[in-house]
Amino acid sequence: MKRHCACCHGSNLLAARAVDKRDGRAMTLCVQTYANPNAAIFKGVREATLQASVCRDCGHVMYFASHR
Repeated sequence: MKRHCACCHGSNLLAARAVDKRDGRAMTLCVQTYANPNAAIFKGVREATLQASVCRDCGHVMYFASHR
């Protein structure tokens, strides 16, 4: 499936990796969601790595969660 920019609808996208640089080390960004967020314990944490696409035409950045 070909993705298009959400802003300009262009198809000239560049795949990118979202990283956080701390102490000179690159760390991949991730997001966490919960299967049962109202539980006091055992919330069922789910983790996904963030991937990014950058539109070469307008510079818009889009993030996507990809499960590890």
